[in-house]
Amino acid sequence: MIGIGFIHRIGGCVTYEGAGLWYASLDEFNSNLKAYKFSNREELENSLDNHCKGDLEKHAKPLWADQLKLRHLIDAQRMERQLQRNGYISFYRTIYLN
Repeated sequence: MIGIGFIHRIGGCVTYEGAGLWYASLDEFNSNLKAYKFSNREELENSLDNHCKGDLEKHAKPLWADQLKLRHLIDAQRMERQLQRNGYISFYRTIYLN
């Protein structure tokens, strides 16, 4: 998974807090699911190369530039995972990126 987030260094500990980059572009990911599948090393390398060229530029750069949007994305994905774990919902999605 390609993720985006924050690295925290507190004392001697390092933690990561982030979200999957696919979560920032869920509709696009779902509509182009075939591009994310692979069955061998060459297909994996091609898929990662395409995502690095397209997804990082299109979806990651705006989040790097606006840390508040990134924070909202991380919080929304965390909330969705927590609600799913607790059995309250089968699917939830609200992200305020605008």
